Formats: sequence, structure tokens, C-alpha cells
Amino acid sequence: GEIRRSGNGPDPDQAEALLKAATELEDYTDKAQAQKRIALTEQGIAELLDNVRGAVEVAYPNGLPDWDLAKVSLEDSMLGLKDTPIGAALLDKASTSLWVAGKEFER
Repeated sequence: GEIRRSGNGPDPDQAEALLKAATELEDYTDKAQAQKRIALTEQGIAELLDNVRGAVEVAYPNGLPDWDLAKVSLEDSMLGLKDTPIGAALLDKASTSLWVAGKEFER
């Protein structure tokens, strides 16, 4: 049947695990890493995304509805968020830059 959310959040331990996994991913992809000359790897990002997915699965064992932004972003890629306020901020061409060899190329 259809998955519905009750509006109740996960218990405090699960919420802490979710926050930890999300923070680790956010820290790994922060532009400060480029300034420290720490390279991102596809494998590193994939492992941290898997950690976030695992924390979501533990926190919501019955799953999330198809429309839930956490589910969309973790399963359908960032492009699934393109028509949402979160996606607009993440995929904003005006504030996006490319980093190559420790140099930031701005638009």
C-alpha cells in the first residue's frame, strides 16, 4: 500500500545518526576541502551517500513516500530535486563554480 508519514520524527539516536551521516557528507563536499587541496573521489561520495541512505532506512524502516525529498534526492539523483526550492538552491547556476587543480573557476 501507500506509504504515509505520520509527521513524527525518528527517535533521538536515529536522528543523531542521520545528522552525523549528513554532516560527514556535507563536510566532505565543502569547498574548504579544495582549499586544503583534498581531492573528492566518486568512491568517497558514493560511500558517504550510502551512509546517509542507511541512516534513512534505519530511521524510517517502513520507507518514505515517493514524493519525500529525502527519498527523491537519494534515489533519483539531484535532478529529481530540480523543481523544488532545495534543488533550485543546489543547482543554482549563478552560485555554482568549478574547481580544478586547486583553482576555482567562477562564472
